[in-house]
Amino acid sequence: MLYITITGIVNLRLMIGIIAVFFALMGNYMQTLRPNYFFGIRSPWTLENDETWRKTHRFGGRLWMVGGIIGLVLSILVTNNNSLLGILFAIIVTVFVLLPFIYSYLEFRKIHKTNEN
Repeated sequence: MLYITITGIVNLRLMIGIIAVFFALMGNYMQTLRPNYFFGIRSPWTLENDETWRKTHRFGGRLWMVGGIIGLVLSILVTNNNSLLGILFAIIVTVFVLLPFIYSYLEFRKIHKTNEN
């Protein structure tokens, strides 16, 4: 943001690359998060069960790292800004949001069934 402010030049590929690196770093950090109501994958199932929280954040953290690395590589390889934004949006929706959310539900169900038996 400072670069854009100083130069007035918006380099979308550079910004997306930096955001992708940020996601990869956050994915690494997310695996160590303890249950809380402020940061992380906060689904009803992760907030209810500590084991679901831990497993979901380990899975989600790895996905975020891989998604961040893929985003960085794509920001280098893809030259069309519209295509790059579309791809980045698809990665964010599927890898960073949907897959961890679905995984948390499935993991909660599996743990819940084990506890019932």
